[in-house]
Amino acid sequence: MRAARPRPVPGTSWPAPPGPSYAAPTRTETRWSWSGQGFFVRCLQHETDHLNGTLYIDHLTPEQHDRRLAETAESGEAVRAGRLARARLLGG
Repeated sequence: MRAARPRPVPGTSWPAPPGPSYAAPTRTETRWSWSGQGFFVRCLQHETDHLNGTLYIDHLTPEQHDRRLAETAESGEAVRAGRLARARLLGG
């Protein structure tokens, strides 16, 4: 079985944070901390945002938000057609 892959919103990208640091208490109340850079940090920030109820579009300016919605609307049909074609190839 293949692992689920995230499905990007068409026309979107977001720069990775410049090496944030994270710190949190563990079950034993000791401090755990981590810092890094690159794609893994982007993933960690993305998941942290989800835990906080935040989506990537919440970080956009109103102008960026409007542009992303327009780009998504323009390319939505092509994206749906591509997903349907892949599903058929996989027997779905």
